[in-house]
Amino acid sequence: METSSNNGKYQPKNGDISVFANDKINKDGVHNPAAADYTGKLLLDGTEYRVKFWKTIAKKGQNPGSVFLSGNVEPKQTAETTPEQKATLEAFTL
Repeated sequence: METSSNNGKYQPKNGDISVFANDKINKDGVHNPAAADYTGKLLLDGTEYRVKFWKTIAKKGQNPGSVFLSGNVEPKQTAETTPEQKATLEAFTL
């Protein structure tokens, strides 16, 4: 039987994004209605980012009342963002 070198764990590829519904319960067990509706991870050029999305209802534009996602992307590491990472984030839009 052939075995995988990654021990069966999912190995994301460049540009892969995984997003899951958020239960909006903080680490203290308290419901936070302002928390993102969806959270996840993005792998881009070897750097992992956190992604957050909120369900929003359009108030203006061509489709008022339609539901869409708005969100943000931020580096997972708490260390200072390098100029290359900043350029990548500025170039990446959702």
